[in-house]
This record gives sequence, structure tokens and C-alpha cells, in this order.
Amino acid sequence: MSLSLPETFLQFGGHKEAAGFSCAVDTIPLLQERLAEAFQKYITIPQEEKDESLQIDAEITLTEVTKKILDSIDRLGPFGVDNPKPIFLLKNIQPISVKQFGKTQEHLEIIFKNDLNKEIRAITFFKHPENFEHTPKIETPLNLLAHIEYSVFMGKHELRLNIVDILGVE
Repeated sequence: MSLSLPETFLQFGGHKEAAGFSCAVDTIPLLQERLAEAFQKYITIPQEEKDESLQIDAEITLTEVTKKILDSIDRLGPFGVDNPKPIFLLKNIQPISVKQFGKTQEHLEIIFKNDLNKEIRAITFFKHPENFEHTPKIETPLNLLAHIEYSVFMGKHELRLNIVDILGVE
């Protein structure tokens, strides 16, 4: 069977990481097969290794993680493929708590205290401490790469760090 995009897809497009399309109702039963064919025909996966290096935008301290800096970051948005969220380096910080959370303990939470004795939470989803270059431990200094974000979950408002990577202190 040959792939005929006009017969299957009415419209398609979006940015390079999007898969937006619409299709005719009578082609829905064939959609999975047609998408698999399109993937095989049009998508090539490069064999060379991807450049996994991260661009660190600025070094900050835990005390600088404030609503004011987040407001400044938000003015740089919207964030997406060609405009990634800034990544901040927080050097030589010590966790006061490292724990898993979620229904099946699938997420990681690390809590730090800044110079004003205020707790700053850092989280990442679907990762465990051993998933990082450096395994975080209570009171053991680490370097953290993170985004700053504002979260509202179940009525709780929170300024926090979203973990990108955890590195050892050199």
C-alpha cells in the first residue's frame, strides 16, 4: 500500500517538535498504519551522537531565587524550541532533604535553605537520585542546574526550581 498524504491528512504542520494534523473521519481506522508508514518514509534518525551539552545562562545563589527574577525571566518568553527556558547554575549548595514523592514515589524533591533561612524546593518528575551524574545526599554539597518556575498545584502556590541536572562539586 502506498502512502498518500492527501487521502489521509487534510492538514498538518506546527514547529519541528509538533505533530499537528487533521484527518478525514473515514481514514481514522487506517491512521496508525499511515503514521507508521510516514515515519519510515520521511523521518531519518541521525546515527551520530547528539550534542548533549547544556547552555548555562547564569550563575545564581539560592537567595536570588525570587519572584522578581521569575518576573524578569517571564518577559523573555514565550519559551519553546527556538527559545528555551534559561538554565541557572547554583554552586556548592547543600540539601537539607532528599526524598521521592508521588503515588509510586516516581518523582524527586530536594529542599535547600537560602541565606535568609527560607526553604527552596527543587523537583524533577520521573527521576530518582541515582539518575544524575551526582547522587544528591543530605548535607553533601552539590552543583545544581535548574529552571526557576512558579507552580500552582491543588491550590498551593510555590516558587521553586525545576531540576535539569545535578553535578558534583569540583
